Amino acid sequence: MPRALPAEAESAGILRAEPVAGDRVLPAERVKTRLAGVDRKTAQVVEIRALMKKAARLTLDDPTRRGQTYFLPGEGDVIFTGDLHGHKDNLARIIEIAALHRYPERHIILHEATHNIQFGLIDRDISFRTIERCAEFKCEYPDRVHIVMGNHELSEYLGKKIVKDGHMLNQMFAEGLKSQYGESARDVKEAYNIFFKVQALAVRAPNGIFMSHSIPTGAALKDWDPSILAVEGPIVDAAPIPQIEKLVWGRDYSQETADKFAAIVGADLLLCGHEACKKGFKVPNNRQIILDSKDAEGVFLHIRLDRKYTLEELVRNIYRINE
Repeated sequence: MPRALPAEAESAGILRAEPVAGDRVLPAERVKTRLAGVDRKTAQVVEIRALMKKAARLTLDDPTRRGQTYFLPGEGDVIFTGDLHGHKDNLARIIEIAALHRYPERHIILHEATHNIQFGLIDRDISFRTIERCAEFKCEYPDRVHIVMGNHELSEYLGKKIVKDGHMLNQMFAEGLKSQYGESARDVKEAYNIFFKVQALAVRAPNGIFMSHSIPTGAALKDWDPSILAVEGPIVDAAPIPQIEKLVWGRDYSQETADKFAAIVGADLLLCGHEACKKGFKVPNNRQIILDSKDAEGVFLHIRLDRKYTLEELVRNIYRINE
């Protein structure tokens, strides 16, 4: 049963999350392709490719999207998540909590499903399952599920290596795909790339909140070009890769950098992921919150879109996924 959401929101009459009799969460409906006379693996690869193509098209055609930014409406509510990093159970719980089938004005922001960094399976990575579920979720609710590009999606698309705590994440991801899809793993990865390359870079809410996977460092801000946020189409085809990397790879949480970036993008408050948080979130300065959704301490932020918030009020609207 979905957990209760903020009392403030419930009192507004738009965010009640308890299901009524007869409600049910709609099952994931992967894009099905009828194939006669082919083996299961081949059919599975065709199915995944169709799913990723559909999710990519819906991501580009998202009605809230202008350039590389999703512009949220001035009514309803939104759930912001942090990095998921392959935690399919947390994603399933978030989907259950969100109950989009019951709340037609609710939006949800997802990012960084790629690469399991908990290292419970040392030799392989099964975060592909979380990627596929994100794509399915986008297809189920194309106007209200919004996917933001993270540095791990960008690096997988570009084929750039990522090493964490001595683990080669790209290699582990490739081994995970091979364990599931065998000789077709490369074809499946190419299908994922179709989805990765079209993901947008940012979210704007009308109440002054700006969300991106990360922000550039203070040094990188000197030559970061914010016009990439207005570029149409797949960002990897239309903007210099170093400009994209500055935005999704930056780690500088100083007050000065947050203030400068907020001024550049015209925001009051900033939401990001990209950083592991032992308690699920961090408040590194008086303008920014970092959310982390990847483990047992994972959180989400749930707010209304028709009112402004202070940083302190945003913190009070952060909730643990598994409570």
